[in-house]
Amino acid sequence: LAMVSTSGCGDNEASSNNKEEQETTTVADKNTANNNHEEAIHIQDPIEPDHDEVCAFCNMKIYGSGDVMGAFTAQAITAEGERVFFDDSGCLLNAERQEEHKFAQAWVRDLETIEWKTDEEVTIVKADIETPMKYGYAFFGDRQTAEQYVIENAVLNATITDWSAIDEVAYERYKKKMEN
Repeated sequence: LAMVSTSGCGDNEASSNNKEEQETTTVADKNTANNNHEEAIHIQDPIEPDHDEVCAFCNMKIYGSGDVMGAFTAQAITAEGERVFFDDSGCLLNAERQEEHKFAQAWVRDLETIEWKTDEEVTIVKADIETPMKYGYAFFGDRQTAEQYVIENAVLNATITDWSAIDEVAYERYKKKMEN
């Protein structure tokens, strides 16, 4: 499996306007249930990142669906209703470690279809594949497809895993980053 990444250019103003139009729905309303004024986040559909979008954790380039590395892009809605993007799954987890990022919803891409899937609905595969931050995790919308990928990619040491495995690796990197 060879992956090559290229960076594209686009009309930033047009993509910014498009993003604003897609995000015009209310992201937070007051919830007065039980006389408690907590904010309730209204989850929106995932969107494509702008061409100039950077990772909310590491500030690296975010890749869109048209780029090979775009298969590893993640996005989330924070508890405050802000949409944030990540270049790799470990950055998603590390951003949530920081107090300013608590996610109401997160999405990753299905490696086969490049469609957005919620973080709860994917089967995760660890393999010797190139991802933007070298984590090597891919996501699949159904377990059967993930299992087939593991069988077909034994040479890549592909195995089914879970979010806790990604979190272990991400946390080690997070600690090193905080030390520096």
